[in-house]
Amino acid sequence: MNGAEANYEWDLISDFCFFAYEVDAATGNATSTHSFSTNDAVDTALVKGKQVHLCVTLFSNHATFFGNTTAQTTLINNLVNSIQARGAHGINIDFEGVPSSQSANLTSFMTNLGTALHAVNPNYKLSMCLYAVDWNNVFDETTLNNSVDFYTIMGYDYYYSGSSQAGPTDPLYGFSNSYDYSLSRSVSYYLNAGIPSSKLVLGLPYYGREWETTSNTIPGSTTGNNVFSRIYNTVQTNTSGNYVNPFHSNRSSSNAYIFQNAGTWRQCWISEENELKERYDLVIR
Repeated sequence: MNGAEANYEWDLISDFCFFAYEVDAATGNATSTHSFSTNDAVDTALVKGKQVHLCVTLFSNHATFFGNTTAQTTLINNLVNSIQARGAHGINIDFEGVPSSQSANLTSFMTNLGTALHAVNPNYKLSMCLYAVDWNNVFDETTLNNSVDFYTIMGYDYYYSGSSQAGPTDPLYGFSNSYDYSLSRSVSYYLNAGIPSSKLVLGLPYYGREWETTSNTIPGSTTGNNVFSRIYNTVQTNTSGNYVNPFHSNRSSSNAYIFQNAGTWRQCWISEENELKERYDLVIR
């Protein structure tokens, strides 16, 4: 988003997380940092007095990385040096798709990273992305709490591009009995697992998804064709004229715009003003 920071309402922002340091699993070095050291958006965030975090991504080859202590040490040293040199404030770990077999290794890595980071500066923050649903029981929350300063639930893609059924990206209290995961269930799960509420951050999407469906019924079966992300602004400005008179799902607190495009049914599910307010109210409660 380099350049878009000129439009940010900085007085409403506390923390700025930069995406991303992409990890080479074999070495721990970066395949790309997306110019973290020189990015204008980071400069602006620092000038505005915001807490800047460097997001670190690893989406595959987890066994390769966790089986190599040298690569882990290299990554830890690189990350500590990067935020020191940048005048930043924290590291955010976004390791996705970690298998259950690597749970203990993930915990060990986070412990070592936390120790190194906090030894340099106890005010540095180590944060970690949590899956909306921890299918493989990867996270050892009790042990991680000793090292992790806060967690961010990735509260989106409960229904995604590959879903066989159209539905809300971020259902608040559920949607269908066949797949009853939701934001409230995710929050409750992690609180019950031992994460203090003061360490829990709920990530919410400013986008929805639009599926081609076999009919206009709800729930609706998807055809597997023509799945689009629809950002909040696209639906609000509605230049296409398709986003009018939404169906509102009370249980999920989501809107669905149902219409035909060239004779084919489509369903666009998204959270708008009132729906986002209900999600913020959940956080406050």
